[in-house]
Amino acid sequence: MTEDEFDTWMDDAYASFQGTWRSTDEICAPYKDRQCDLLNGELTFYDDRIARLKADVQVIGTTGGDGDWLWAWANESIPTEVTRDAEGIHQFGIQRGVELLIKPRWTSDRVVDLGWEMTVAAAHLAKAQGALTVPYGHDDRQMFVTLRNLHPLNPS
Repeated sequence: MTEDEFDTWMDDAYASFQGTWRSTDEICAPYKDRQCDLLNGELTFYDDRIARLKADVQVIGTTGGDGDWLWAWANESIPTEVTRDAEGIHQFGIQRGVELLIKPRWTSDRVVDLGWEMTVAAAHLAKAQGALTVPYGHDDRQMFVTLRNLHPLNPS
């Protein structure tokens, strides 16, 4: 796949994911407190310490404060059960020779923007319900995740 072909594919990914992303963001936006349980593959959203939403989660990658991106499939600290979507986009990249999808770690001064691009690509390929970032560790690190099975808990 040439760079132009990948750019076109990414345009299609953004277009198809736009409506899904917008509706997921609207559902999740009121709940700023989030807890990610990687061992169970779940992300829980809280309002006043009451669990309100839950979703199945897949980790796509993480950013570091130094502009590093690390794919989840290459991160030994992330359980393999929650890296299927990342592995799917990795295999897509291998089959098509797309360097950004193959290289385990890279650095950019636009790491957050590129992290979102990689997450949208993975979400599109996996037909995920949505995508978000959640804090990861310390030093302003972020974990980019895809969501499925988003459902309400404890209705008010």
